[in-house]
Amino acid sequence: MAKARDSKGRFLPDQRPSETAQPPQRQPRGTIITFAEAARQIGVTRRTVSRWARDGLIPIVRHPSGTPAIYQEDFDRLYGAAKESQQLNAG
Repeated sequence: MAKARDSKGRFLPDQRPSETAQPPQRQPRGTIITFAEAARQIGVTRRTVSRWARDGLIPIVRHPSGTPAIYQEDFDRLYGAAKESQQLNAG
């Protein structure tokens, strides 16, 4: 039996997803903070934190207000590693 195709000639999926199938729910990982809140904690600008997120150093999530944000624990891990690195380079 030939596979069904849509009007543009693309193959249609064999099965429709179950109506009860739900996407996996992400478990909350802790406190979500905005870039500005993170910046205030360590005395840098919001743009600096934004650049770190854009460069992939911190995973970006959405704050409940809809703005880009980060998890506090991810920020603490990054900042802790940066402080350790600075101490090693200074010593």
